[in-house]
Amino acid sequence: MDVKTAFLNGVLEEEIFMECPEGIMEEYQGKKVCRLVKAIHGLRQSPQAWYQKVHSVFLEHQFFRSMQDYSLYINYERKLQVLVYVDDLVLAASSLPDIV
Repeated sequence: MDVKTAFLNGVLEEEIFMECPEGIMEEYQGKKVCRLVKAIHGLRQSPQAWYQKVHSVFLEHQFFRSMQDYSLYINYERKLQVLVYVDDLVLAASSLPDIV
């Protein structure tokens, strides 16, 4: 699976400001900078914010992270394995209904 908007889903922990893009300065009453709340493409913190989000979602759904490979998540109850590589996911299960 490819997560198309992966880096847009991460929540930033730091305060990061950027110059307002053209065309929206009127909305912000002439302010020259905006504070980012969520990650955007090209931001150095985006991959880390994405991984933290994925990690927390997997833990909420009873997945355990492999101690041998931190990009591998296993749900023993459902017999489902998910391998994370940047913004791609590889799913492995004994049958299709286990994935759904």
